[in-house]
Amino acid sequence: MTAPEGPRQPTVEPTRPGWVALAVVLGGGACALLMTALVRFGLSLPRVEPVAWLSVGLLAGGVAYLAVVTRRLVRDRRADLDAKSALYRLLLGKTSILAGAGLGAAYVVLVAFSLPGWPAPFAQGRVVHGGVAAVLCAVWAVAGWRLERACRIPDDPDDGESDDEASGDTRPDHEEGGGPALR
Repeated sequence: MTAPEGPRQPTVEPTRPGWVALAVVLGGGACALLMTALVRFGLSLPRVEPVAWLSVGLLAGGVAYLAVVTRRLVRDRRADLDAKSALYRLLLGKTSILAGAGLGAAYVVLVAFSLPGWPAPFAQGRVVHGGVAAVLCAVWAVAGWRLERACRIPDDPDDGESDDEASGDTRPDHEEGGGPALR
């Protein structure tokens, strides 16, 4: 049996907002349950050090860099990106969206539980470092979203009007090896 003829359909859909909301609820809920149990048993809340936000910042920066590189590869030189690498980048983007949202929600809950003990040095560290980590988790999730979007293959220019024509650029390409039209 052969595959039906016609336009190819995407095999992986973009991450839906419902899944992101579920990651936020699960991350925040799990952290709230853990913090409640720690408080109930008279144990101290976990310390949050700069390594918490440094590691998330490195992840966010790496994913953001990969999103920019992937966007250029897919847009300009589609043949340079093999299918396996593109799939791994897509999965990294999806994972970054969900992990950034869930972990960010967990840090927000940790900060909320730490606010009542604000004058104490450890509580201040939890609030400051946890807040920075929560913001960087949001940046990581946005970088993942950008990477996921960068993995989308643009329409084939041979199928109809090109990106240049769609944006209003009607200049002809050079016919005699002079390179592509200016963008």
